[in-house]
Amino acid sequence: MRKKISVSAFEEKVAEVEGVVLVVRAAPDEMVDDYDYANKAAANTTIRGWLDVRVKPLLGGFPFVIIDGDHAKPHQGQKMETLRSRYEK
Repeated sequence: MRKKISVSAFEEKVAEVEGVVLVVRAAPDEMVDDYDYANKAAANTTIRGWLDVRVKPLLGGFPFVIIDGDHAKPHQGQKMETLRSRYEK
């Protein structure tokens, strides 16, 4: 059984590990499975692949959105490296 953390802690961990902004559409104190990854997803991983493997299984069905450095919703076929670079302007 996975450790549970609050949605706000989940969002913070994603930002720390992955270097991207993910907003979960739930109360900040709702509990979800821990984002217990120590290393960021590979640069050539698509956003869709990252979401399918690392994010969706942990959120228990809560909706979410990714916000890039331009405050827009990126295309899920985009590579993580490209997404991360959008914050570095």
